[in-house]
Amino acid sequence: MAYSTAQAIPEHYRRKFSNQWDVVTQQMVSKFTAAGMVDGDWTTKEKVFQDLSTVAFTENNARFGSTNASEVTGGMRKGSKRKFESFLKFDRSDDEFLDSLGAPQSEAIESMRYAWARKYDDAFIEAASATVYGGVDPFVTPISFPSGQIIAANYGKPGATTAGTTLGLTPWKIMEARRLLLVGDVDLDMEDPVLAIGPDEEAQLFLHIEASPNETWSQVVLPALNDRSKRAFGFRFVTTNRISADSNGIRQCIAYTRRAFTMSAPTFQIEIDKLPTQRHATQIAAYAELGILRRYDERVVLINADTTPV
Repeated sequence: MAYSTAQAIPEHYRRKFSNQWDVVTQQMVSKFTAAGMVDGDWTTKEKVFQDLSTVAFTENNARFGSTNASEVTGGMRKGSKRKFESFLKFDRSDDEFLDSLGAPQSEAIESMRYAWARKYDDAFIEAASATVYGGVDPFVTPISFPSGQIIAANYGKPGATTAGTTLGLTPWKIMEARRLLLVGDVDLDMEDPVLAIGPDEEAQLFLHIEASPNETWSQVVLPALNDRSKRAFGFRFVTTNRISADSNGIRQCIAYTRRAFTMSAPTFQIEIDKLPTQRHATQIAAYAELGILRRYDERVVLINADTTPV
């Protein structure tokens, strides 16, 4: 009789596999869900918003006389909804062949929800500096983000010479963002100022604190970095990986208040179908819609920060 090749006991050891699918490390929730004012009436593809210009008083102590009325003026901006989608599929035999592990359908749906949270943030970040459209009907006049609301990468301590030298995020840039909001009549006592930064900018602020631990501004910034419920120069910090640096290593951090943006109520829908043309594979489809409009430029400041000095 022929026998199989003799094997030692360790060669009979068996691997054990997990009976569940887990998701990889990733951003799971949106950092900007409450970053704007949700307009529940924005149900159509486009919506036009009207804003009255400011009104002024004049002093007139004369008796009798005539009135000098001005015509009411204002401006218009148009917001547009955008559609997003994601698709995954499984072979009809996956459940059977994977045995007790099973096809990761519920895990796939969970991952789609995480992906939507990231795409939501991308849409918000894009809206912060995007060209918007308005003017008179048909509301296609481009309105660029004002250059006066952008802090240059070489902005340093007032009075200091930094020409040609790009800097990371510094307390001086944060103070300038606060000043620009106040110059634009943004009431920081009534609103919720937020500063969205990247991990590099967070590290730059910590390094600034390490280099000058007893500096007044270091004592202002440190509590806000360690406890996100606290503020520095009025701002609450949000750290995100979704703000990309450009080819020169410059990232545009975003200082804003919630009233700067108007959003449609976002929608998210999952559909599960059989695909007869693909041997009845199971398809999971996710569809989402969202509109975000930057309505008030003076409530947004972009801070250019060099990511390299970390």
